[in-house]
Amino acid sequence: MKRTNSVLLAVLIACATGVALAQDVPNKAGSGPALKAQPKKATQQGPNTYGTTYSSFYRMGANEFTGVQVPGFDTWNDTFYTDGTKLRRYGQVANGYFIGTPHLPSGAKLLRVYVEDCVNTSNSVYGWIYSCLSYGDGCSVLLAISTAPGCGYDTEDVSGSGYVVDNSPSGNYLVILLATTATDGSDSFAGVSVEYQLQVSPAPGSATFNDVPTSDFAFQYIEALAASGITGGCQVSPPLYCPDNFVTRRQMAIFIAKALGLHFN
Repeated sequence: MKRTNSVLLAVLIACATGVALAQDVPNKAGSGPALKAQPKKATQQGPNTYGTTYSSFYRMGANEFTGVQVPGFDTWNDTFYTDGTKLRRYGQVANGYFIGTPHLPSGAKLLRVYVEDCVNTSNSVYGWIYSCLSYGDGCSVLLAISTAPGCGYDTEDVSGSGYVVDNSPSGNYLVILLATTATDGSDSFAGVSVEYQLQVSPAPGSATFNDVPTSDFAFQYIEALAASGITGGCQVSPPLYCPDNFVTRRQMAIFIAKALGLHFN
């Protein structure tokens, strides 16, 4: 588990709107025990978020997690923000659970999960990363989440699982379950960031174009363009791609507009 510094920004909603963040339930223990500023290692610059060789990130704020019913309690795990200057959440009951589902694109390969938290003692914020079938059954644990004292973020490396997102009706989806131990705000979380890598679709077993055989070094990428409707090749019968032809500005416009799904009006 890798640790990194992170400064929790004060939320200026009260200044901007004149309204302080509301609490659903009064904090029974006041502001809770103060956390000492404990560095979690030097801040690192993240990679660029584009392409297939770089990482992309999807962040879920604390407000996007839903409190779930805790075994042994009659009520749901009602949660609230710590105070008017922090947007961290924690459970109203000990070991209160929160569940969140990151919305990642199909084909994304999961790399790491970052839990942005303030932790009083080791693993007082904890949880699990699950993979579930699209209809909600068959959930299996990809990795357990553990944390160390301090404010910042904890890193869980999930790249070894080989997990790839499949959003089809028969596919899978990612679920993150977090729990906080204390009920006074001394253990809380601000959100979760999921790091993933975009991928080009695997190559099919047969060729779409007669002039781009399966042995061609660009076969996988040309097939991906054809499958996504970005190109129909240069000739219909017999089907040809003309891989060595020059690309005109007209053709470039078609490629880019289709690839990005450009729309105006």
